[in-house]
Amino acid sequence: MLSSGQLYRHDSWRASEGESAYGRHLRAGDIIAIDHPGMRHQPWAVHEVTPHEEDWRLILRPYGAEFDFAQHNRPMRLRKHGRVFVLPEHFSRCSRCNELPPCSEVWTATVSSAHAERAARYEVEGVCPACQKPVTHRQRSHRFDENLFVPLGPPVVFHARASCLASAVDYDAQLARAHDREPTLSCSGMHVQHNDGHHECTNITCPGFHARHRTFACCYVLRERCNRPECWERSG
Repeated sequence: MLSSGQLYRHDSWRASEGESAYGRHLRAGDIIAIDHPGMRHQPWAVHEVTPHEEDWRLILRPYGAEFDFAQHNRPMRLRKHGRVFVLPEHFSRCSRCNELPPCSEVWTATVSSAHAERAARYEVEGVCPACQKPVTHRQRSHRFDENLFVPLGPPVVFHARASCLASAVDYDAQLARAHDREPTLSCSGMHVQHNDGHHECTNITCPGFHARHRTFACCYVLRERCNRPECWERSG
């Protein structure tokens, strides 16, 4: 079972048994588990698989149970229904509720505990949620007036140092998604640095070169300015 700490980023569910279907083709007859509301904790039999553009359409039916053809004869898009796991031929079920482990009762308790633990990190004003240490006035920091995890709670302040920056970037991204806007601490584009000191980004909505970029490139063409640099790339 997942620990509460593993749920901070996503309240995702994973069957205790089975392998990820990512990168492999499902076939009719496979028994799968799906991380999607209303479909978790139950095994599903793949009845039919058909290609659809760059995705796959599946017709699923409850495994080992009677079902309504009208309800379970409609195709579903694989990528729209969260993570998929292929179960082994012999898989376990909860002895109490007959669901795939972790069952809904255990999972709900785990998620509730994770949410409570996460909220506790955002309850005290002036304490960095990442390292749980006070942020002093002399320290560089990232401040957010809105508290996503404690309604009417204090502003959220992260240290700007490297050990806390990833958490600040993640919180900023969650805040951006909640308000349907671009984040301010990260950018999905490529940051290119030229020999003459000029910087540019492939993302026209880039918040600035202070942000953490998806990729980074350096131009090694020895001239004052190059329009199409020869670059090396690494993950940002």
